Amino acid sequence: MLVARSDFFRKHAAECYAAAQTAKDAAIKQAYLELAQGWRLLADQIDSFASHGLAGRRKRRPATPRHSRETER
Repeated sequence: MLVARSDFFRKHAAECYAAAQTAKDAAIKQAYLELAQGWRLLADQIDSFASHGLAGRRKRRPATPRHSRETER
């Protein structure tokens, strides 16, 4: 699942890079390049998490006991 997510981020990075190549305005080009860099960084972080076995681990809240009318009597 995380591999697919990193591919998703890399796809967006490629799209931003392509948009930067066609941008006429220098500020717009720079903005697209910064976006591409951010997307690639996210993809790299996801890949790093996956390679360290941290993929899919979420903190879980402790289970809370369920109360019923029978336990209250």
